[in-house]
Formats: sequence, C-alpha cells, structure tokens
Amino acid sequence: MRTTAAMLALAIIPFSTPSFAAPSAEAQIKHVEACNEIADRHDVTGYARSSFVQKCLEHQSAKMDRSTARGANG
Repeated sequence: MRTTAAMLALAIIPFSTPSFAAPSAEAQIKHVEACNEIADRHDVTGYARSSFVQKCLEHQSAKMDRSTARGANG
C-alpha cells in the first residue's frame, strides 16, 4: 500500500506544480518519503493515506514556492 501511495504521489506531482518550479526527482522522492513518515506517525492507512500524502505533498510544494518567491523578492 505504501509503495502504491508513493507511486501515485510521484505521478501526480508533475501536474500540481508548474514545470519551471518543479523540484528534482530526488527532492520529490524525499518529500514523498517524508510525507509517508508523517502518515506512519499518525497511523493513517488505506484510502485516507493516499489523500493525506497528496495534501502533504501539496503543502510541501506550496512551502517551496513561498521560499522561492521570498528569495526572488529579497
């Protein structure tokens, strides 16, 4: 189940971030692993896990976008 969630998350990432701001494959894998660890800590399983990991990845992406924007502005 964990592998399926990770693969699903990696398949969705390119559609959720603009291509010019897309993180490297290594960064994507790190984010997926981190989100899976968080899901493990909260005992999230089944369909809820997929949704949890996706929302976590969206949060990570938004956080990266904000830090990139701050770097460009300041």
